[in-house]
Amino acid sequence: MEWSGQTGGTRWQQRALVVLFRHIHIRIIYAVMSVWLLYYIISRPKNTNAIYRFHRDCFCRNCLQACVDVYRSYYRFGEAIMDRFAVYGGKKFNVEVKNKALFDNLDRSSDGFVMLFSHFGNTEIAGYSLRSDNKKLYILSYEGETETVKENRQKALEKNNMDIIFVKEDMSHVFDVYNAINQGNIVLLTADRVIQSKTILCDFFNRKAKFPIGAFQLALSTHKPIIAIFAYKTNSTTYQIDVEPIEPIAAGSRMEKVQNVAQQFATLLENKVKNNPYQWFNFYDFFK
Repeated sequence: MEWSGQTGGTRWQQRALVVLFRHIHIRIIYAVMSVWLLYYIISRPKNTNAIYRFHRDCFCRNCLQACVDVYRSYYRFGEAIMDRFAVYGGKKFNVEVKNKALFDNLDRSSDGFVMLFSHFGNTEIAGYSLRSDNKKLYILSYEGETETVKENRQKALEKNNMDIIFVKEDMSHVFDVYNAINQGNIVLLTADRVIQSKTILCDFFNRKAKFPIGAFQLALSTHKPIIAIFAYKTNSTTYQIDVEPIEPIAAGSRMEKVQNVAQQFATLLENKVKNNPYQWFNFYDFFK
């Protein structure tokens, strides 16, 4: 279930997308993408097989239904990527927020807090909308992205009082996270994708699945409030963000507390995926 951490496409292709979205309607881009996806599906057999097995086993689809689900998943994934570059090109999406009061209450407090997210929907675009006027939002991220994505993401982040803390081999990023939190800011941690990291087993779609233990350990070690956010597309121009509380148990060992938080997140993610099965972009064998 390891991921390279990098968006596909060459540097010039990604830059061309940014320019195209300034002059071409997004529906035309979607139409071109819908045809190109067929090549993408065939050329990535491991990813395609993983998402096929996921829908076949977890949603009890027959072979034909699972094949259709594969295409629909790739199409939604393509939309998410295109929407990201559309934002870089200046496009605005409507964003509706569920439980915004929970976010606002934490935002108004003097304490920092942690937000857990997954590769469900399009958290990057949502992050530009669910921004704080009182706190800076730091995203803990791996440094593997392409230069074009980095450049455009940085421009978008700067406009929205956001910044990136890159994961470092010497673990010094942990101190950067603590500093950000202790200064009353927000830290966003990915909690569903393993990239050469230790794992914790959680119940997920009636099976045991590996989640990255570091995200939950780090969130708990800050001793600050924890919430989860899930941002997904509801139509061609609108995204919805669900803000969900995470409530750590007060008693128990450190490992029991980590397990509890991890399972809360896994259960929330499962429910979101069940309601929007084509927007969880984890094209890997999650149960391996």
